[in-house]
Amino acid sequence: MRQARSTESERESAELSGRHKRKTGVAIFDTMLEGSYPSPSTVVVSGEAGRAKTVLCQSFLGECIKRRRVGVYMALDDFPHNVRKSLSTLGYDVKKLEADNRLTFIDCYSGQIGLKSHERYFCETQNVYTLSITISTVLMECGQEAATTIILDSLTPILQRWAKPSLELLRVLVAKARNFKADLWITLNRRAFDETVVALVYDIVDGVIELRNRETKAGPRKEVRVLEMKGVHHETQWVPYELHPRKGLVPSGQIGNSFNVCAMSSTRGGHLPSEVSRGPYFASPPEQLSPPALQSSLYSSSPCSPATDSYTKARSPPVDGDSMKYQAPTQPLDLPASPEIELQ
Repeated sequence: MRQARSTESERESAELSGRHKRKTGVAIFDTMLEGSYPSPSTVVVSGEAGRAKTVLCQSFLGECIKRRRVGVYMALDDFPHNVRKSLSTLGYDVKKLEADNRLTFIDCYSGQIGLKSHERYFCETQNVYTLSITISTVLMECGQEAATTIILDSLTPILQRWAKPSLELLRVLVAKARNFKADLWITLNRRAFDETVVALVYDIVDGVIELRNRETKAGPRKEVRVLEMKGVHHETQWVPYELHPRKGLVPSGQIGNSFNVCAMSSTRGGHLPSEVSRGPYFASPPEQLSPPALQSSLYSSSPCSPATDSYTKARSPPVDGDSMKYQAPTQPLDLPASPEIELQ
């Protein structure tokens, strides 16, 4: 037993020693990690629906592309063309990135609603075996020499359908990411699962970022924290944040009254442009890319509507104190069993 623990500890130390620390370019995240994100890492971005998980992951992906990394986006919760719109609003020339093999999409969403995918890589159904094979094919084409960033958005739908096989898939993806020295970021709606399932997911990965809405006397407050990040010192307290139209997640108090934050957060993917330096893979400024209706919603100075406010409160039950204690569902989750699948 001691020998097994020693071997596991040595293996983990060897993995950590092969990671280099760098800034991510996402300001609030770099502040919490003191500018020392250990790359490559596998990170779960966890929170309820509407907590800007996708915005954070897309901001991280965009910053990685700026650093000449290759991006792979696994779309399980939305159509790839909507993700393209979000990245275009961030200021990236998605067409050029795809033409230069700098950005690849895997469509795992169209098939589940009965639509034919037009992507080069796709999964007809959200089958864990097919998904594992597809990501292996994409990583092999990228090559081990390429610095790759993978976004899996989201783990929630497959974990709801096939609990145990999905956990095995996660372990396989983590192993593949480490083998290819790739960063893997995964979104998860933790409120959809029992705390035991969430703990199992957290135990597999290197880091956990949690986002939440907390009721205060002044009203709902968005907060983020780094719960875990192996290999680096980091702060674990909750940090209040807001959604900025050019910077994504920023500490509270840095957004003026000229922006309608509620309108932006209600858009799928956020469509939040970040302040990025112009280069060969950057398109026109966000104002030129956004349709007039989107521009008006992004840059409106009007306050949040009562309907939006009440919707947010309805989706966000109060949490007592600063500690995040998961409230398990009153009824057990009816997750269908799935036969054992050998993942490759």
